[in-house]
Amino acid sequence: MSDARASWTGERNGIPIGPQAGVKWLYIYPEGICKLLTYTKDQYLSPTIYITENGVDDVNNNPSSLKEALNDPVREKSYKNHLKNVLRSINEHGVDVKGFFAWSLMDNFEWGSGYAVRFGLYYVDYNNNLKRYPKNSVKWFKQFLRRDSHNPVPHALPLSASDEKSKIEDAFVRNAKRPRNA
Repeated sequence: MSDARASWTGERNGIPIGPQAGVKWLYIYPEGICKLLTYTKDQYLSPTIYITENGVDDVNNNPSSLKEALNDPVREKSYKNHLKNVLRSINEHGVDVKGFFAWSLMDNFEWGSGYAVRFGLYYVDYNNNLKRYPKNSVKWFKQFLRRDSHNPVPHALPLSASDEKSKIEDAFVRNAKRPRNA
């Protein structure tokens, strides 16, 4: 795929840019969001940016249990690392990011893959009247969104062995609450 300004590839110099997700066209490359945001700021005179879709899918492998279906550490880590890089683009490069929307709230029908992959933060049981269950990544997201510098919330999966995770998440929330010049 390509457009006038970009070509779509999962490789650089013949090497994958990151782990491949469930669909063959999607690679997990959190550093890329910082590069893309910075490029957009530089090329288009610092526009206000809303990230309207960001997420990663799992292959719908008909899990043996609900507990297995709700376990999504790759999604949780992907969101943490992508948000870390969004924050980096804001703090280090002055990118004006005003919104970030997860793709997707619930597992759904994907045009290119049907029901073969699951992008949702909520598991949809297609065999049980479409009953919905929060995946483990929802717990992290709730804590992340509630977190502020006065009420630290522990997280299940560290971004690194250091306390860098807390600093990143605290700064992201402080930055999101800071008024921007219009």
